[in-house]
Formats: sequence, C-alpha cells, structure tokens
Amino acid sequence: MICLSTEELRGRGEGPFLVVLGNFDGVHRGHQALLAAAAEKKRETGLPVAVWTFEETGGRDRITPPPLRAGWLEAYGADAVIYDRFERVKNLSPEAFAEEILFGTVGARGCICGFNYRFGRERSGDPALLERLCRERGAFFHCVEEVTDLVDGESVSVCSTLIRELLRKGDLLGANRLLGHAFVTCGEVLHGRGIGHTVGMPTINQSPDPAGILLPRGVYATFCRAEGKLFASVTNVGLRPTVGETSEVGIETYIPGFRGDLYGKNIPVGYLGFLRGEKKFSSMEELSETVAENAREATEIFLALEEEPRLPALAGAPEKRKKEL
Repeated sequence: MICLSTEELRGRGEGPFLVVLGNFDGVHRGHQALLAAAAEKKRETGLPVAVWTFEETGGRDRITPPPLRAGWLEAYGADAVIYDRFERVKNLSPEAFAEEILFGTVGARGCICGFNYRFGRERSGDPALLERLCRERGAFFHCVEEVTDLVDGESVSVCSTLIRELLRKGDLLGANRLLGHAFVTCGEVLHGRGIGHTVGMPTINQSPDPAGILLPRGVYATFCRAEGKLFASVTNVGLRPTVGETSEVGIETYIPGFRGDLYGKNIPVGYLGFLRGEKKFSSMEELSETVAENAREATEIFLALEEEPRLPALAGAPEKRKKEL
C-alpha cells in the first residue's frame, strides 16, 4: 500500500484515484461504509482507492495512531493513504481545496464522503458543494448516509466522539461494537524490571500512545499478534502498585504459552473486555495466582469469539512510509 503526504505525491505519477475523504480516527463502522462504497465503485472502474486524510486526528485523545489507522484502512480496502497537514490547507476555500488538492495533486476521478463531511476554510464546504464540484469535473460522487446503532436503548450515530466516550468509561463491548473491530493499542516492547520472569509469567511492557486515549486503569482480556500468530492475553493498564508503583501509566501484557523474545518489536494488542480494577496485592504469590486466573478468563473470552478477531498490519505513516504497491 502507498502511504505518503500530498506534497510527496506531486510528480510521482500515481493515480488517478477514487478518493475517500474523512478523518478516520478509529476506522469505525461509519468509515468502513465509506470504504465499502469505494470498493464497489472500484469493481466497476478498476480505479484504485485512496484515502485522503489529515496526519493529526483526535487531538490528544486519538483512538488510532497513524500506523494503526493506515493498517486498518488497508485492511478495509484502501490502496493508498494520502496525508496532509491541517495547517497547510486550513485557509483554502472549498473550491481551491477541490481544484488544487483533490483534482490537481491527488488526481481524483471520483469522491466518496460521509453525510457530515466538511472541508475548506472554516468548514464551509459540504457534500452538496463537493457533489457540484465533482459534476463540473465529470467525476463520480457518492455520499454515504449516517450509520447508526443502539447505545443504552437509544439510536445514535456511529462516530469517533462517542467511541472515545465509551473507551474513557472502559465500555469495550460498546466501543468495539461501534468500531466494528477491537480497540487496539500498539507500541515497541520495552525492557521492564523482569519480575514476571521470576514468577514464570514473563510480560511485555509498552508505553501508551502519548497522544492517544487511555483506558481506565485495570486489567483487561486482550489478544495480540506475536511472531505471526494470534494469542489470548491479559493486559494491565496502570501503575503496577504491587511491584513498586510508578508515576506513569504503563501497559503490561502477559501472553500465556508464548516464550519468544519480543523486545524492540511493535506488538498490537486488541482489547476484548474489562476484567477487574487495578489493586495492590499483599504478596507476589497472591498477584501470580490472580494473574493466572485472569489469564484463564481472558482465554475463555478469546476462544468464545464467533470469529477470529482482526488486528491490522502496521502500515506506513508519515513517520515511516511504505511507498510501493
């Protein structure tokens, strides 16, 4: 998959594209509907699908950092992800944005957006305007209607804002339903204190995404991909009070049955459900017994899934791009 900036795209001869527009934080079911519409048009035209989006999403509470977002976009059918900086385009009028960026640099032969998409200076462009601009250019246009679901018995729009609210509360079942896949964190495996090895439960330690949303402190049923295989796992998000509380929240995952070396590797971890709050145990023995029980619970949840859960490949991003199809 191609992952590059709008500036890098100039002069490369890529395209033309069917262009899907949006922020895509979380790549939730609403975003997936956009990509499904693009895939249908791709089958008709043979044109590749490119997502045009901003490098920045979600402020300091983003659901998916760039490598995960690009990976999910690829998993749901994007052939290319084209990034731009908000600061670079924020003062363009809607017409200038379409002419210079979409039809100019990107080479859009068609545009797909959601019902609430806004573009151009002060968000003054809307789907009706984009449809007109596409028609004037002889380009295909499609607007995807609102995707809804029930939350607490009420019909709501599937959106990143609501998913963030559910994640802040630790409602992974609700968040994952709206996402259409598991909430995932990812990071380089760091060297810890090695305490897990001493009790026969080696763990992987990762730092949270500094700009990402943080789940409530506690223990979660999770799964991860290590050395190309999926494993059930159990993950603590918190300060690890039993082994010497730290001031910074960390992510520590125990993978039953795995004994490989993952230091320095980026390991995605998918979250299935909340098991218990974080607590300080009176001894390492008590901690080990509880973690073993949590691991059994997590494995049962993992094995009970109707379908094998998905984890995205860590596709390119502005910081680390794969530039070839």
